[in-house]
Amino acid sequence: MVLALVSTMMACTTSQPQEQAREEKHSGPYKVGDKLTASFVRADGSGFDTQALAGKPYFLNLWATWCGPCVAEMPALEEAATALAGQDVRFVLGSDEPMARIDKFREKYSYAHLELVQVQETMAEFGVMALPTSYLVDAEGTIVKVYMGAQHWDKPEMIKELSDAIQ
Repeated sequence: MVLALVSTMMACTTSQPQEQAREEKHSGPYKVGDKLTASFVRADGSGFDTQALAGKPYFLNLWATWCGPCVAEMPALEEAATALAGQDVRFVLGSDEPMARIDKFREKYSYAHLELVQVQETMAEFGVMALPTSYLVDAEGTIVKVYMGAQHWDKPEMIKELSDAIQ
Protein backbone atom coordinates (compact mmCIF):
# COMPACT_ATOMS: atom_id res chain seq x y z
CA MET A 1 0.00 0.00 0.00
CA VAL A 2 2.81 2.40 0.89
CA LEU A 3 4.63 1.46 -2.32
CA ALA A 4 1.52 2.20 -4.36
CA LEU A 5 1.16 5.60 -2.66
CA VAL A 6 4.81 6.47 -3.29
CA SER A 7 4.53 5.39 -6.93
CA THR A 8 1.44 7.53 -7.38
CA MET A 9 3.11 10.52 -5.77
CA MET A 10 6.22 10.12 -7.95
CA ALA A 11 4.08 9.91 -11.07
CA CYS A 12 2.41 13.16 -10.07
CA THR A 13 5.69 14.95 -9.59
CA THR A 14 7.15 14.01 -12.98
CA SER A 15 4.48 15.47 -15.22
CA GLN A 16 5.35 16.70 -18.71
CA PRO A 17 4.81 20.44 -18.00
CA GLN A 18 7.40 20.36 -15.18
CA GLU A 19 9.92 18.62 -17.43
CA GLN A 20 9.36 21.25 -20.12
CA ALA A 21 9.80 24.05 -17.59
CA ARG A 22 13.07 22.49 -16.44
CA GLU A 23 14.40 22.37 -20.00
CA GLU A 24 13.39 25.98 -20.65
CA LYS A 25 15.28 27.16 -17.55
CA HIS A 26 18.29 24.99 -18.44
CA SER A 27 18.48 23.54 -14.95
CA GLY A 28 19.90 20.14 -14.07
CA PRO A 29 20.46 17.43 -13.59
CA TYR A 30 22.89 17.87 -16.43
CA LYS A 31 24.01 14.83 -18.37
CA VAL A 32 26.37 13.99 -21.21
CA GLY A 33 25.20 15.73 -24.39
CA ASP A 34 23.56 18.69 -22.60
CA LYS A 35 24.68 22.29 -23.06
CA LEU A 36 25.77 23.56 -19.66
CA THR A 37 24.60 27.05 -18.71
CA ALA A 38 25.73 28.82 -15.57
CA SER A 39 26.87 32.21 -14.29
CA PHE A 40 29.85 32.88 -12.04
CA VAL A 41 31.42 35.65 -9.98
CA ARG A 42 35.21 35.94 -9.60
CA ALA A 43 37.02 37.06 -6.44
CA ASP A 44 37.28 40.60 -7.85
CA GLY A 45 33.49 40.78 -8.24
CA SER A 46 33.45 40.51 -12.02
CA GLY A 47 31.07 38.03 -13.55
CA PHE A 48 31.11 35.65 -16.46
CA ASP A 49 28.99 32.81 -17.77
CA THR A 50 29.48 29.62 -19.70
CA GLN A 51 29.05 31.50 -22.99
CA ALA A 52 32.24 33.40 -22.14
CA LEU A 53 34.01 30.03 -21.98
CA ALA A 54 32.91 29.09 -25.51
CA GLY A 55 35.57 28.06 -27.98
CA LYS A 56 37.75 26.21 -25.47
CA PRO A 57 37.10 23.12 -23.37
CA TYR A 58 36.65 23.58 -19.66
CA PHE A 59 36.24 21.56 -16.51
CA LEU A 60 33.59 22.65 -14.00
CA ASN A 61 33.77 21.23 -10.49
CA LEU A 62 30.91 22.01 -8.09
CA TRP A 63 32.14 21.96 -4.51
CA ALA A 64 31.72 23.45 -1.05
CA THR A 65 34.17 24.58 1.61
CA TRP A 66 32.47 22.30 4.17
CA CYS A 67 32.71 19.23 1.89
CA GLY A 68 35.64 17.05 3.01
CA PRO A 69 35.90 15.07 -0.25
CA CYS A 70 35.77 18.33 -2.25
CA VAL A 71 38.67 19.83 -0.35
CA ALA A 72 40.61 16.55 -0.36
CA GLU A 73 40.51 16.24 -4.17
CA MET A 74 41.73 19.78 -4.89
CA PRO A 75 45.47 18.97 -4.89
CA ALA A 76 44.77 16.22 -7.44
CA LEU A 77 42.69 18.67 -9.50
CA GLU A 78 45.62 21.10 -9.44
CA GLU A 79 47.89 18.34 -10.74
CA ALA A 80 45.44 17.45 -13.52
CA ALA A 81 45.09 21.11 -14.48
CA THR A 82 48.87 21.41 -14.64
CA ALA A 83 49.13 18.26 -16.77
CA LEU A 84 46.46 19.52 -19.19
CA ALA A 85 47.71 23.11 -19.37
CA GLY A 86 49.10 22.47 -22.86
CA GLN A 87 45.59 21.64 -24.07
CA ASP A 88 44.27 25.00 -22.82
CA VAL A 89 41.62 23.50 -20.55
CA ARG A 90 40.24 25.92 -17.98
CA PHE A 91 39.51 24.49 -14.52
CA VAL A 92 36.63 26.37 -12.89
CA LEU A 93 35.58 25.36 -9.37
CA GLY A 94 32.20 26.76 -8.42
CA SER A 95 30.59 26.95 -5.00
CA ASP A 96 27.21 28.49 -4.20
CA GLU A 97 28.48 29.67 -0.83
CA PRO A 98 28.96 33.36 0.03
CA MET A 99 31.99 34.93 -1.65
CA ALA A 100 33.51 35.79 1.74
CA ARG A 101 33.68 32.08 2.60
CA ILE A 102 35.22 31.22 -0.80
CA ASP A 103 37.76 34.05 -0.36
CA LYS A 104 38.73 32.76 3.09
CA PHE A 105 39.24 29.29 1.61
CA ARG A 106 41.31 30.76 -1.25
CA GLU A 107 43.54 32.56 1.27
CA LYS A 108 44.13 29.32 3.19
CA TYR A 109 44.90 27.19 0.12
CA SER A 110 46.84 28.33 -2.92
CA TYR A 111 46.06 26.79 -6.30
CA ALA A 112 47.67 28.32 -9.36
CA HIS A 113 45.57 26.50 -11.99
CA LEU A 114 42.16 26.31 -10.30
CA GLU A 115 39.78 29.24 -10.64
CA LEU A 116 37.66 29.30 -7.47
CA VAL A 117 34.43 31.18 -8.19
CA GLN A 118 30.95 31.65 -6.82
CA VAL A 119 28.33 29.97 -8.96
CA GLN A 120 25.11 31.97 -9.18
CA GLU A 121 22.85 28.95 -9.52
CA THR A 122 22.16 26.77 -6.49
CA MET A 123 23.29 23.17 -6.40
CA ALA A 124 19.60 22.22 -6.51
CA GLU A 125 19.21 24.15 -9.78
CA PHE A 126 22.10 22.13 -11.19
CA GLY A 127 20.35 18.97 -10.04
CA VAL A 128 23.46 17.94 -8.13
CA MET A 129 22.96 14.80 -6.04
CA ALA A 130 26.40 14.77 -4.40
CA LEU A 131 29.40 17.00 -3.95
CA PRO A 132 31.75 17.19 -5.59
CA THR A 133 30.19 16.88 -9.02
CA SER A 134 32.32 17.66 -12.06
CA TYR A 135 31.58 18.29 -15.73
CA LEU A 136 34.01 18.13 -18.61
CA VAL A 137 32.71 20.42 -21.35
CA ASP A 138 33.99 20.59 -24.92
CA ALA A 139 34.73 23.75 -26.92
CA GLU A 140 31.13 23.84 -28.20
CA GLY A 141 29.75 23.94 -24.63
CA THR A 142 28.50 20.33 -24.62
CA ILE A 143 29.04 18.12 -21.60
CA VAL A 144 31.21 15.15 -22.57
CA LYS A 145 31.74 13.64 -19.09
CA VAL A 146 30.00 13.88 -15.72
CA TYR A 147 31.69 12.72 -12.52
CA MET A 148 29.85 12.40 -9.22
CA GLY A 149 31.95 12.22 -6.08
CA ALA A 150 35.64 12.73 -5.51
CA GLN A 151 38.02 11.31 -8.10
CA HIS A 152 41.73 10.60 -8.36
CA TRP A 153 42.29 13.36 -10.92
CA ASP A 154 46.08 13.11 -10.73
CA LYS A 155 46.27 9.46 -11.80
CA PRO A 156 47.75 9.01 -15.31
CA GLU A 157 44.72 7.05 -16.53
CA MET A 158 42.34 9.84 -15.38
CA ILE A 159 44.44 12.55 -17.00
CA LYS A 160 44.43 10.50 -20.22
CA GLU A 161 40.65 10.06 -19.96
CA LEU A 162 40.16 13.83 -19.58
CA SER A 163 42.59 14.56 -22.40
CA ASP A 164 40.97 12.08 -24.78
CA ALA A 165 37.46 13.37 -23.98
CA ILE A 166 38.21 16.94 -25.02
CA GLN A 167 40.06 16.19 -28.25
